[in-house]
Formats: sequence, structure tokens, C-alpha cells
Amino acid sequence: MAQSLVNSEYVIAAVPVPGPPLGIFPDHRPDYTDIKWTFNAGVYMVDLEKWRKQDLTETMRAFAQKNREEVIYKFGSQPPLALTFKENFEHLPKNWNVKLGKSSEEEIEDACLLHWAGADKPWNNAGEHIEIWNAYDAIDESVER
Repeated sequence: MAQSLVNSEYVIAAVPVPGPPLGIFPDHRPDYTDIKWTFNAGVYMVDLEKWRKQDLTETMRAFAQKNREEVIYKFGSQPPLALTFKENFEHLPKNWNVKLGKSSEEEIEDACLLHWAGADKPWNNAGEHIEIWNAYDAIDESVER
């Protein structure tokens, strides 16, 4: 796994998720049904040198601008990132993005990275598996957030 994106043509590596990107509104889904694999942007690796050479910030900015003019998607940066790369990303094993609250205990035990996906985050005292977060929480509770 330490070799992800090394000697690779890919710009990003992520755990594949079947189907087109989440968050695309129904009227626009037909435009993207050709995308058979996507990824969750909560956890991914990027080769910044390749990103800059390909000027991918501009590609994402164009999707964001299009969304301002005509609402195509929700979920913030997830859809423009997924639409920028479509299926063109290195596939990581699924234990590199284990979504808490959606994974079995066995998957959690085998995880390389834990992902508190969705709105409920343990740092807001919400969601499942707060005990895992608390074991590593280094936030000084005396400081107002």
C-alpha cells in the first residue's frame, strides 16, 4: 500500500464505490450514468504535482461555477471532485476508508483509516463510536470552540 500513486498515471487514489457520484440531482443524473465507479472524497490521496500540472483546480472550479448557475448537485466538494476524475483514479482497498456507523466490527478492526461519514461527528459529541474518538482526542476542553 505504501506505493499508491508511485509510478502511476493517476492523480488520486481512493476506495471505489459503485455507481455515479452521490449528490447529483435527478434531472442531471442521466448526464452521468456512464460513470460506473466513484469514490467518497472524505478519504483520498492526491499527487499534488500531477494535480497542478493538469490544472485540476480549474476543472473543479468550472463544475462549482456550473452548479451556481444551475443547481446540479449537493454535498459541497464531493461531486465536483468525483466529476473531475470520474473513473480515472487508483483503487485502494476498502479498509482505507472504513465508514463508522456503516461498517461491521470486523471491518473496523481491519481498518487503516476510520471515517466518520455524514453529519454526526464525535468531536460534536454525536454519532457512533465516540469511544474511538475519545481515545485519541487531544482537544483541550478548557478552550472554547
